[in-house]
Amino acid sequence: MKLGIISDCVHYKTPDGKIGTENHILLRQLKVLSFNYAETFICCPFDKYDPSKVISVYTDANIHFMPVPVAGGDSMMAKLNLFFIFFKWWAAFKKIDRVTDIVYQRFPNNLNIPGFFFFWLKRKKVFATYTGTWDHYKNEPVTYRMQRWLLKNYFKGPVWVYSNEVKPGSRILPGFSPSYSINEWNEETLQVQDRIQLIRQQGIPVFRLITVGKLIDYKNQVGIIKACELLKQQNFYFRLTIVGDGPMQKDLELLIDKTGLQQEVKLVGKKNYQELRQLYRNHDFVVQAPFAEGFVLKIFA
Repeated sequence: MKLGIISDCVHYKTPDGKIGTENHILLRQLKVLSFNYAETFICCPFDKYDPSKVISVYTDANIHFMPVPVAGGDSMMAKLNLFFIFFKWWAAFKKIDRVTDIVYQRFPNNLNIPGFFFFWLKRKKVFATYTGTWDHYKNEPVTYRMQRWLLKNYFKGPVWVYSNEVKPGSRILPGFSPSYSINEWNEETLQVQDRIQLIRQQGIPVFRLITVGKLIDYKNQVGIIKACELLKQQNFYFRLTIVGDGPMQKDLELLIDKTGLQQEVKLVGKKNYQELRQLYRNHDFVVQAPFAEGFVLKIFA
């Protein structure tokens, strides 16, 4: 069978012709899924590559791509451009429908809103995952709520969600991320056991904290840094590593200087999957303090 995938995760083509994405976990999930199909066609937006991108690349010969333009922006021109992009999306959906036997739709994302209606009208065989928070939460975007409503009431295939509240026998099914192999989980279990033994023997002289996420206001790295200022005032020994990049990077750098935390708090930018995995191993506690969070946090223990 041939699989089509609709995702709004941005991809890039490197100068040597390789295709990759900064969403390392997504790439791993799609590789695992495509293993079960003769060919996989991924419809997703492509943007211009630059060397600052921290990407993982696809290596599977059976994975092909159908690029669509990147959409979004708050300007009037960006919103008007959506009208023209919509027809390019529709054309891409037609191609996916023509060359595949079944379509996998990842929600929530804007590309799958028209995608839902296209494949619903075509009576295409479909299945989906909703990788966000399945239950309603404060400040949830209206488009997320609408997509959940469509999936609950009108989607024609099974839908896997991250939730423990799913009714038995429902078309909505509890699921989990296929991001890590059994071997990888076993590796992490062993290293956690070794760390527990080390802590029992030596204690934790310096608490090593890590927070991972886009540097943006609602992720609230500001609140974490201010909490660290209080820890320092109380002579609590710690180190905080902030992983990610985004529009608030300069503001956070200034806040670190203002609070005198240059030795305790480090901004290390984006990291690929292997680098992030090692960082998790080298830290004692994960710290997250978002004001709102639409996506389920997936980390190693």
